[in-house]
Amino acid sequence: MSVPFFSIIVTSYNREQYIQDALESILLQGYQDYELILLDDCSSDSTFEIAASYQSKFNNVQIHKNAENLGQFPNRNKAASLATGNYILFVDSDDTIKDGTLEYLSRIVSAHNNIDFFVINKMSSPNVCKQLSPNEAYRFHLFEKSILHIGPGGTLISRKLFERIGGFPVCYGVAGDMYYNLLAAAHSDVLLLDFDFLNYRIHAGQEINKGYEYLIYGYLYFKDVLSRRDVPLLESEKIMLIDKSKRRFLLNTISYAFKTRSFAVMKKALMEVDFRFSDFLKALIA
Repeated sequence: MSVPFFSIIVTSYNREQYIQDALESILLQGYQDYELILLDDCSSDSTFEIAASYQSKFNNVQIHKNAENLGQFPNRNKAASLATGNYILFVDSDDTIKDGTLEYLSRIVSAHNNIDFFVINKMSSPNVCKQLSPNEAYRFHLFEKSILHIGPGGTLISRKLFERIGGFPVCYGVAGDMYYNLLAAAHSDVLLLDFDFLNYRIHAGQEINKGYEYLIYGYLYFKDVLSRRDVPLLESEKIMLIDKSKRRFLLNTISYAFKTRSFAVMKKALMEVDFRFSDFLKALIA
């Protein structure tokens, strides 16, 4: 049995109003060298039943359901463990991909087969892709403009790199994809893509609406990723960025406390990330 070029991963949880559009945006692509793996995380609505109806119609579709709810990133990792393709593309169950996406990605990947991580670049010029080394990608992202702050649906990764970095971390909640992007970029050149292939749907049920979790985990993932030896930055740069993140976290926490009209939540946040008096002082002078 031949190895598919793409493993397209769809993870779902209570997305009955969106799942059909998501699947059909994949299945109706002209390019067909892929396997589609959907792993439902114990939906309580009809998401799984709608998805399962496609399995008998297409021989490259696998539909699975967890025995218990795992949560976003453990579920993504489990689904990816079923992949056999050379490259992994995540399509969220509430999003769609544009016509011609798979053909475009196959052409780009074939022309840059020494690269393992591809990211939609909304700042790129028409018909121009930009290749960055790990060093260049980090410096552009951290000191110029954010290019790696994007969800899994805006990236393509080789399966070998996904496995090498251990997939998504599960200890950073909603911010796990940001750690994952930075880790992937530390281990491969990054190709910024000139085609924004993702139709990103905005709605009330998205993870991005979890303000407190982003506050906490946004600070923790960034601090931890900068402590890694494989991150292509000077130690002095890491220290400077960590100190700036302390100031940003303190200001964001104060802002969140005013927004929620609860200074108890500020105390809770500071305790949850073990924000000490020395961190407070560094935040003031950063």
